[in-house]
Amino acid sequence: MKILIHAHIYYPEMWEELRRNIIVIAQTTECELYITLVKACPEIAEAAKKLPCPAHIILVENRGYDVGPFIHVLNQADLKQFTYVVKLHTKRDITTSPWYINGYDLGGSKWRTYLLRFSTTPENWQKSLQTLAAADCGMVADARLIMSNETRQKYYARISEWENILQTAHLKDKKYVAGTMFAAKAEVFYPLIGKLKMEDFSPTSRAELVCLAHDFEHILGNLVGLAGLKIKSFDGQRVPFWHKPLFMLRRFIWYRKTTPDKVICKLFGVQIYKRRKV
Repeated sequence: MKILIHAHIYYPEMWEELRRNIIVIAQTTECELYITLVKACPEIAEAAKKLPCPAHIILVENRGYDVGPFIHVLNQADLKQFTYVVKLHTKRDITTSPWYINGYDLGGSKWRTYLLRFSTTPENWQKSLQTLAAADCGMVADARLIMSNETRQKYYARISEWENILQTAHLKDKKYVAGTMFAAKAEVFYPLIGKLKMEDFSPTSRAELVCLAHDFEHILGNLVGLAGLKIKSFDGQRVPFWHKPLFMLRRFIWYRKTTPDKVICKLFGVQIYKRRKV
C-alpha cells in the first residue's frame, strides 16, 4: 500500500497544522508527498525535508483554488503507483458566523478542524484506512461534511463539455465532501488523468463565486459514484436524521448572523435587529 498526499499551501501560516496530519499518515503508511505553493516558501521547503516521507515542492499559479493544483499533481504523479490519495489544503477561517452545513455551525476554524479529523490522530487515521479498505468505499471524510448534490444541480448545465469525460449526470446518489479534504482510493481519479490541466481553471478570485474549481468540489465526489463506490464517514458516525430538521426549527425561532460589517437578528423569521459595525 502506497499513499499519495497532496497538500496545497496557500496560507503558509497554516502549514504547521497540515504538517502534523502528514506526520500521522506517514508514520504508519508508505507515502509520497506533493506540496504545491503559489509562491516560494523556504521554511516549508526546509521543513518538508524532515518529514518521514519523500516530498516534492511544486510552484503553481494561483488558479482553481486548491482543486487546480490537485489536478496538476494528479497529472504529475504516476497515479497508478498509489493505492490511496489524501487531499489536504490550508482552508481559511470562516469570518461570517454562524456558517452552517448539515445543520452544524462551521464558523471560525471549525470547518477546517472537521475536514482534517480523518487524519488528525493515529487512531482516526487507522479508522480511515479500515473504512476505506471496504470493497464498497471510495472516499472517507467527516460525516458532518458529506453533502448531497441536490442543493446544487445547476452546475451540470454549465460544464456540459465535461460530461463525456465524467459521465456523472446519470448518477442517482450524487455526494461530495464540502471543503475537499479527504482520503480516497486512487482509482476514483483515473478518469481525470490527462483530461484537464491548471490552465483550464481561472485565476483564483474571491469575487468569483461560481467557477470550475467550485464545480469540481462536487465532481471529485461524483467520481466516487461513477466508480460504483460510496463516500463514507471515516469513523462510522452519521449525522442523526433529526439533526437538520431540529436545526431548521431552532434557526426559524431565533437567528443571529454576524459578518465583518454587520449584525442581524431574527425572531420567528422577522428581523428585529440590525446594526452595522463601525
